[in-house]
Amino acid sequence: MDTLRDPSRVRKYECGTIFGGDGLYVILRGKVAALEKNNNKVFAVYGPGDFFGEAALLSENETPAAFWAISDVDALPIKRADAAAFLASEPAFTFALMKGIYRREEELEEAFLAVVGKSWTAYRQELYDNLCKAEAEARRKAEAAAEKKCGEPEAPVESEEQPAAPVGEFALFPEGHAGGYALELAEVDNLRVCELDYRCPICGKKFSGLKNLSTKLVAGTTDNDLRRHYKGIEPVYYEVVTCPDCLYSAFSNIFDKPDHDEKGLLAELKVLKKQASFRFGTRPDTEAVFAGYYLALFCAPKCFSKAQMIEARLLHRLSWMYHDCGDEKMAELLSGRALEKYMKAYLELDLPPEPEAQLCVMIGELNFRHGNIGEAKNFYYKAKMNSMASAVLRRRAENRLDELKELEKNEAQDEPGKKRK
Repeated sequence: MDTLRDPSRVRKYECGTIFGGDGLYVILRGKVAALEKNNNKVFAVYGPGDFFGEAALLSENETPAAFWAISDVDALPIKRADAAAFLASEPAFTFALMKGIYRREEELEEAFLAVVGKSWTAYRQELYDNLCKAEAEARRKAEAAAEKKCGEPEAPVESEEQPAAPVGEFALFPEGHAGGYALELAEVDNLRVCELDYRCPICGKKFSGLKNLSTKLVAGTTDNDLRRHYKGIEPVYYEVVTCPDCLYSAFSNIFDKPDHDEKGLLAELKVLKKQASFRFGTRPDTEAVFAGYYLALFCAPKCFSKAQMIEARLLHRLSWMYHDCGDEKMAELLSGRALEKYMKAYLELDLPPEPEAQLCVMIGELNFRHGNIGEAKNFYYKAKMNSMASAVLRRRAENRLDELKELEKNEAQDEPGKKRK
């Protein structure tokens, strides 16, 4: 305050005042609490000599925090509209303020480094590099598929009665899908799995399919990636519904809720239908279950505007099914693809606290399984610190975080011995 030329700029604010996000305030007397807007959680309390609202001063975007006077306050307001003129007239004060903003950034960087184990700059660059690699790989595969298609002779026009190709040649099955898998499919008993009438939102046809009765399932154990096991049945095998007429597929809870229909989808599905025949409906076999999931992956980005989480869940469940069939190579491949989609969902979607915490747990576990211990700890920590998530989920994240830290500690103790060998 000694550097301020014009003390008359100081204003008084009563206890309970909510400060607008229109500029920066320097506190001379009293205390102000900073709250997260999404849950009103206090994350900082500022007193004399502190400042707040610098984000509102330097950016026109809405700030994620709200500020509340928890006592009578004397403060110097620097509104965005007249900030340039004010700061130009108060050079010494401006310099002191710049030093304070820089010091706060240093403190945040140090805190981030202590928690994550790397600087924010390095972490952000790593995320960017991973996304670039994923996008480049997707483009490479798309270009390779296009080149292969262009090099093939034009297929003859087929009649509707033409026999389907063998199951193993289904175009949506990725390289490595060996076929001949066997899932333990349960009988329809109308207790845990029942028949249900559906109407396809794409072709309009009615058909009968299967659906889990979640209220009748008896839960058993839950894996670290939140896969829950049930007694006598595996609900994952029945979560996707496929229209046997046009092959549109989706999770049963969103089957009738596509928010847009990409032109040409029915024609593309018609081509796929000619390539293979599967026993969809109320008596599916293992190959039909796998095909339904891959069809749902094909349909998701064409039928749902925010498909990142849908694709991630489909890929994750496919990895579970390959694991159940004993194909660990495909299980690892699909879990890696699921991790990429979960990361995309985390970066692009605005999720409520509980789903966000669940997402962080899954990203943490998949990172651990793919050898990225630092990233695993980072996302488990995010889930642990999500105060709006359930206590059970936060405790699970905390326990897993402790296990990973202990694992790192043991590996560090073993390392010298390894070097001596």
